[in-house]
Amino acid sequence: MKQKTKENTNDVIFALDIGTRSVVGIVGTVTDDSFSVFDYEQRLHKARAMRDGQIEDINLVAKTAAEIKKTLEKRNDISLAKVSIAAAGRSLMTMRSTYEQNLNEDETITGEVLRSVEYSAVSAALDSFAPGEDKTNAYSCVGYDVVSYRLDGYPLSNPLTHRGSHIVIEIIAAFLPFSVIRSLYSVTAVCGLTVESLTLEPIAAINAVVPPDVRLLNIAIADIGAGTSDIGISKNGSIVAYDMVTIAGDEVTERLMKHYLVDFNTGEEIKFKLSEDSNEITFTDILGLSHTCSKGAVFGAIDSVLEELCEAIAKSIVKINDGPPTALFLVGGGSQVPGLCLKIAGKLNIPPERVTIGGKHPYRSIALHTDELLTPEYVTPLGIAATSRLTHIQDLFSVTVNGEKITLPDTEHTKVLDALLLAGVKASNLIGRTAAPLVYYLNEEKKTVRGAPPIPGELYVNKKPATIDTAIRQGDEITVFFAKHGAPPKLSVADIYKNLEDEKSFSILVGGKKARRNYLIKSNDSVTVSETAEGDDASDTFEYIELKEHPKKPEPEKKKNCISVCVNDRWMDIQTDEGESPLFVDMLNFVDIDMKKAKGDLILSINDNPASYTDPVFDGDKVQIAWSE
Repeated sequence: MKQKTKENTNDVIFALDIGTRSVVGIVGTVTDDSFSVFDYEQRLHKARAMRDGQIEDINLVAKTAAEIKKTLEKRNDISLAKVSIAAAGRSLMTMRSTYEQNLNEDETITGEVLRSVEYSAVSAALDSFAPGEDKTNAYSCVGYDVVSYRLDGYPLSNPLTHRGSHIVIEIIAAFLPFSVIRSLYSVTAVCGLTVESLTLEPIAAINAVVPPDVRLLNIAIADIGAGTSDIGISKNGSIVAYDMVTIAGDEVTERLMKHYLVDFNTGEEIKFKLSEDSNEITFTDILGLSHTCSKGAVFGAIDSVLEELCEAIAKSIVKINDGPPTALFLVGGGSQVPGLCLKIAGKLNIPPERVTIGGKHPYRSIALHTDELLTPEYVTPLGIAATSRLTHIQDLFSVTVNGEKITLPDTEHTKVLDALLLAGVKASNLIGRTAAPLVYYLNEEKKTVRGAPPIPGELYVNKKPATIDTAIRQGDEITVFFAKHGAPPKLSVADIYKNLEDEKSFSILVGGKKARRNYLIKSNDSVTVSETAEGDDASDTFEYIELKEHPKKPEPEKKKNCISVCVNDRWMDIQTDEGESPLFVDMLNFVDIDMKKAKGDLILSINDNPASYTDPVFDGDKVQIAWSE
C-alpha cells in the first residue's frame, strides 16, 4: 500500500461514518472520475454512546473518532485537519407543500415574485410538520424542488414574465434539525477537525452503489445499521426521496438479550455468528451458565423482530416511492443477517432476485486497496468519502436575525432565506396582501375602487438593503421589517359629492335612502345621484376625527451632531453622523416592539404620514411605530 507523506496530503480526503455501534474512518484521494482508498480504520464505541443514530455522549464518540484519526495519521505519516461526515436519514424530513397567492394581473411575474412564492411554499411545508417548533430543535431547509406551477388554473412550467391574478405552486422540500448537525460538529471539533463536507447517509449509500446512469431506473436502497434503517429512492435520473425507520440491528440484539439472558456485547456476538458457517452457537449468559444453541433455534427467537424490521422497511419504501421499486439494495452491518432479502422481497411483492446485498462487488467509481472493504458494512463510509467533493461545507457560522443569534452551515450558497427559515420568520411576514376592491353601483353603472397597494416587507444585511437571495457570512446582522397589508378601499358619500360640479344641486341616495356625508360605501351598494328639487336640503355635516396631540418638543441645550425626535410620544436625543440624517429604520432601536410576532398591521408614520424604512428623519419629527392590534 502506498503511503501518503506530509508533503502530499492536500489532496487527501478523510471521511468519518459515525454510527451507533462503531465509527469508520476512510482516507483516499480523488481523481476526475473516481475515488481511490488507501487506508481505513474501524473502532467500536467503548460504551453505548449513541442510540438510534443519535449521539448521547459527545466525549465518548469523540474519543473513538480521535483514536481512528490518530491511527490513520501515524500509519500513513499524514496530518488530517479536515473531515467529511454524514447525518443519519432519520434527521431528514421531506414534505410536499402547496401554496397559492393572488397577484396583480397588471404586472408581469418577476423572478423576485417567484422566489417569494417558493419561499412561502417552503414556510408552509415547515409549518405543516413543526408548528411552533422550539428554536433549539429548529429545522432548516436543506433543499427543495418545484413540482408544478398553475397560473389562473392552467399548468405552466415557467411563469416568469407571464401575467395572471392567481398562482399555485407545489414543491418538495427537505429539512434537517440543527440539533443533529451540532452534535456531529461537536464531535469533530473535539477531535481538532474542521468539517469539509456534510451529506446525508442515504445519499452517500446511493452514490456508492447506484451510479448516476443507473438512477434512471427506480432503485431503492436500505442502509440497515445498528440504530436506524435509512432508505433512499432513485428515479428518473435523480435521488428523489428519503426516509428512515427506527427499527434496525439493535432491536435484534435486544431480543437476543431478553431471550437468552445475556449482556449487549454477547447478544451482538450471537447475532454476528448467524452469518458464519457453523451450525451451532455457543455463549455464556449473565449467570455464568454456558449454552450451545442451533442457528435454527436462534432464528426462531428473533424471527418476529426480523418480520417487524422487514415490514417497516417495505412499508417505508412503498410510501415514499408510491409503490414497490424495480430493485432494492440492502447495505449496512444489519443487512448481513441471513434471510432478510427473501423476507423483504415477499413484503414488497417483487421477485426475490430483485433484492440483493450491496457492496460485495467492485465499485465502478471507487478503487479499493483491499477486498476487506467489499462488504455491505462499508458502503456508507465509502459513499461519504466519494461524495465529499460534491458537498463542501467549511463550518458552522452565526448571524443574527432581528437580534436573535442563529447558527447554520457555512456553504457557498448560504443566503438570507436559510437564516429566515431557521429563525421562524414566515413568508407572510414579508409579502403584503392587497385588499379586495370595493365594487358598488352608481346610477346602475358598476364602479370599482381599489385600496392602497401593500408595502412589501424589507430585508437588510448589516443595514444595507437585501433580498432573500443575498449571501450571508459570519457575524452578519439581518434585519427584517414586516410587510404592511394594503389598506382597504374607502369611499364616503362626501367623496362622491366632491366629484360633482355643484354639490348643492344634487342629492345622493344609498339603497334608496338619503345618506349622510360620512357614510362609507359598502360592497354592492346601489348609489343614486339625482338633481335636488328646489328647497331641498342636500347638505349634511361631516363628522370630524381629531388627530392625536403629540407632546410638545422640549427645548434643552442643543447638542452637537444630535437631533430631537418624538418616538412613540417620547422625545429623545438621537446622535447622528455630521451632515447626515438617520433613517426611519434606525428608529427601531428606540422602541420596545417585538418585530417577530405580528399583532395586526405594522403602523409606520412620520408626522402622521405613512413612512417607509428608508425615509430620512429630521430634527423635530414625530415618529410612530406600533402594531394596529
